[in-house]
Amino acid sequence: MYKVYHSSRTIYKSIVVHQCLFKTFIWMQVANLSFFIFDNIVFRLPSTGYFTDLCDSIAPSHFLKLLYMGQLFTNYSSIYYSFLFCFIRLIMIFYAGDHEKICKKIFSFFIPFTLVSPICADFYMIVAPGACRRLKPPYPYGSISISFGETLFNIRTDNFMLGLTFLAPLAILFLNILLVFKVRRILFERKMNSSKKQRKSHISLTLTTLAIMIQHLASGAKTVIGIVRPELVPYALIIRHRLIDLGMISVPWIFYISHPMFHEKTARVSSFT
Repeated sequence: MYKVYHSSRTIYKSIVVHQCLFKTFIWMQVANLSFFIFDNIVFRLPSTGYFTDLCDSIAPSHFLKLLYMGQLFTNYSSIYYSFLFCFIRLIMIFYAGDHEKICKKIFSFFIPFTLVSPICADFYMIVAPGACRRLKPPYPYGSISISFGETLFNIRTDNFMLGLTFLAPLAILFLNILLVFKVRRILFERKMNSSKKQRKSHISLTLTTLAIMIQHLASGAKTVIGIVRPELVPYALIIRHRLIDLGMISVPWIFYISHPMFHEKTARVSSFT
């Protein structure tokens, strides 16, 4: 997919691609992949029990803390760019003529915000050493995860992330509802004038944005369970991990398989919105 993005302006002259939307998609996929790597290092691999002896032999250190903060920061990025992808597509549909100018303004504000806000939200962890902690059932005996020790002002909860994991799925869901109704109306109004490839492009991107919701709805549900029934969080984590995997795998594959841009190099796809 990156090859198509890089080549769309040079090699495949007959393919018209809206660069800001595809650029956002690439950023979202990089953020998701980074989050997947850190989430495995911090939670999933240690929870297998194979690294218990190794972790017990490691004294609390800032290296373990950096791994934990890496998981938090990449989680922020995954949420931010998933929302941005849906929002940019909404902008391109409602403001088709001026979307490039609007996108540039959004990027100039949004990208610095994605870099600064995690640092501000997790400032209390800067002095905290990282350490391993044992997981409760249903995880087997010896299962651990990476956590952190004493923090500034003894803060233990990232309230900004807590709110974000609850509100982001609702925001993405709301954007998708708007997109579905708007795209349905566009397809109905342009049924006689639009090409088959244009309709496929709209349908492909609609399915992609719907698939984005899977992982974030899973994280939001885990947050709600943590507030309402904290004793069920270990069970919710197991389900969350599976749904995150499903969401991360389905998004690029649905986009790649369903969008005509990746299958007909000589075709003109002028509705990458």
